[in-house]
Amino acid sequence: MYTMLSFGKSKKFANIVIDDYVIRVVESNGPQLLNVKQLKERPIPAELIEQGRIADEIKFFDFMKQLVRDWKLKHLNVRFYAPESLVIMRQVEYPAHLNGNEVTDHFTFELGQSIHLPFENPVFDIHPMPEGEQANGRKKATLFAAPEEEISKFTHIFTDVHLQPKVVDVRPLGIYRYFHHLDKDRPGEVYLFFELNMLSLNISIFSDNRLEFSRFQPLDLDPNHLSYSLKDEDLFNWSYSGDESFLERLLDDQISELDRIMGFYRYSLYKGEKNVSQIIMTGDHPLLENVKQKIEQQYGLPVTLLKAYLAPSGDKETEIRFVPALGLVLKEGE
Repeated sequence: MYTMLSFGKSKKFANIVIDDYVIRVVESNGPQLLNVKQLKERPIPAELIEQGRIADEIKFFDFMKQLVRDWKLKHLNVRFYAPESLVIMRQVEYPAHLNGNEVTDHFTFELGQSIHLPFENPVFDIHPMPEGEQANGRKKATLFAAPEEEISKFTHIFTDVHLQPKVVDVRPLGIYRYFHHLDKDRPGEVYLFFELNMLSLNISIFSDNRLEFSRFQPLDLDPNHLSYSLKDEDLFNWSYSGDESFLERLLDDQISELDRIMGFYRYSLYKGEKNVSQIIMTGDHPLLENVKQKIEQQYGLPVTLLKAYLAPSGDKETEIRFVPALGLVLKEGE
């Protein structure tokens, strides 16, 4: 049982984001956007990664070995995300007198005792609520956990190809970290993040710098219908070559589902006292702009595309698909 924490201080990192069909890497020499050295992506062959899990360890090792050689990443430290399909988020409590490592030790004991997860031997991280939020001698926190067995498959392969895994993070936290770094968030606002990718949808809700809701939804699409063509050196154009009417209905269903999610947040979590005030969109899906327009028309809320910049001032725009990786770049600066 291990925690999702940082274990090294070296500044040179490969910030790696892996989806079933693509790997994206942002190399950085420090914890700021201006420290980014290169941004690259490469399609992942079918059946190597399935629902975030490594399905073929030998072929994925060969794929990573070649990628490290081609992109000259050998010996770099690595930050990466735990697969969203595997991450469990729970609201928990702990004795208010505990601090620092005592909190981690407390949950190390409680996992499997009073806190039950759908897998054994988790890696986990604890995010305590702000000071002052306690009652009856107990503080509240958010627990993130993932199965150690699946995370270790990634760390072992990274190590075998001469990378040095240092940090495992949670994707919604990374995207929000980038958003916050650009000074986009405001106190009292409730932000729903809508990350639409080729094969999945990640929805998360943040308020006052706190993740309050998270849901990963795989899209019912055949990965064999994904197509790509070279756009630029180490960048690709992505498209869906299957039934376009089916894709449109599928996306419309996800847009309609937002009403249920926002209703749950407003009435079940906050008894009508809080509601989503703004929707933030990102992702690598080519229909992102079309979906944005439909959400604006259906819900009447401000909808913003979270674009990717290599400077907090909004200069040096790059591909929006690199937003999650830029969130990893900023992890060291927390």
